[in-house]
Amino acid sequence: MALVVGALIAATQLQAQINNSKLNTGSAEGGVLGALADAGNSMVTEQLVTIQQGSPVTKNGVTVTPTTVGPDLYWIVAISDLKAMNYLPSSWNITKSTINNAPYALSFKRSPTGCAPVNCSIDGSVVLTGSINDTGATGQYDSVVVGAILNKLGVRGGVSLPQSPGTITGYGNSWSIPNPVGGTPPGVAAAYFGTTSGTNSQFVRIQDSRNPDLQGPLSVAGNISTPAGIAGNTINATTSVTAGGAVTGATFKSANNCFQVDASGRVGTSCFSPTDMPAGWSGGVSTGDVYSHSNIGVGTGGAISASLKSDGAIRGAAGDFMVANNGVIGLNAKGTSGAACSSSTGNVGALTVDSSGTLLNCVGGVWRPVGGRQQKQTFYIASDGAVVPSPGCPSTASAQIVVVPSTIYVNPTAAISYTGPGSGPWTINIRDGSNAPVPGATAQVETYCAYS
Repeated sequence: MALVVGALIAATQLQAQINNSKLNTGSAEGGVLGALADAGNSMVTEQLVTIQQGSPVTKNGVTVTPTTVGPDLYWIVAISDLKAMNYLPSSWNITKSTINNAPYALSFKRSPTGCAPVNCSIDGSVVLTGSINDTGATGQYDSVVVGAILNKLGVRGGVSLPQSPGTITGYGNSWSIPNPVGGTPPGVAAAYFGTTSGTNSQFVRIQDSRNPDLQGPLSVAGNISTPAGIAGNTINATTSVTAGGAVTGATFKSANNCFQVDASGRVGTSCFSPTDMPAGWSGGVSTGDVYSHSNIGVGTGGAISASLKSDGAIRGAAGDFMVANNGVIGLNAKGTSGAACSSSTGNVGALTVDSSGTLLNCVGGVWRPVGGRQQKQTFYIASDGAVVPSPGCPSTASAQIVVVPSTIYVNPTAAISYTGPGSGPWTINIRDGSNAPVPGATAQVETYCAYS
């Protein structure tokens, strides 16, 4: 088993090395095809008017004469001609591919067939005139090498495919030419060039069909109408000005000045000036009504000090103040009854709540319960043995009870008391000296919650 696994690993590594070598070979071949296509493109660009007229091209004493093939004229250019005409460096010595020893064929023609000279585009190609076969699979082209070639050439690259070997097709069917290799095998690679290729389509030519009149204002697809305005540092547009990058300037404003952005970054809308701010406010936006479809937050350093939520709630720092959208005011605990209230926690008249939710008021520098220090006062009339419930005080207050006689006959031995835990409930006792209930006697009982 170990031998089998080792063999599989070795085979995988070997295949990876083979594929890597093929990728390098294909990339190098793509570089050669690209360089030859660039040379052809330079020739077409420099000699465009001559080629559009259907005339021979001459440079440095070398002439390339067009040949009639069917309804078209073809300029068939040898690599030696490209060198002599200085479209290739003099040191160039590659005439055949190192992959299959096939020569390169470079040609171009006018397009479309029968075009008027000024309207002619030029279509050209460099073809590696031999199929790039997979040495490990008879009759199949080497997709790894071809893929690397196409990757190197990009949109300019093309290849004849098994499903349509008679045509060399470019990336995304962007261009195609007949396969010139005998037998039209698959795996024939080529590179496209010409005035409709990506390297030349950006140029505007005299009487260009895309912009037929250059004798007046430059109007390429109607995007620029006043060259004088550009020279005068002014752009006038009746519709829109679209920028793919940054638009810079000291001040930006609408025609009626109802929208302005000044150099400091302040914004004025609704016809207000960016500088129309009260004293002490540097401001960012000067406007009229403000409507937000979401939340509004204020603060510094990325922190929220206060916010207005889209549900109508207003919150201060750490949520210590909130107004709900149904009109209910909620306050988070901030104070303690009896504790000092200063300018940092509230001034005279300030309101807050304690941890139990009791509303506190700042009085004389001390937090006091609104309504007094005695809350939840309840009164009872109790007879002997009656149980008085606790007032149910929060943890911030203590339960208190006060018992006073209400109805009692004169009995010098009688006494009124209560028993029970400090927080209640309490049992009321009205007894005489012998600890017997006093008949008909009652007491008035008050319970309450006492705050500091």
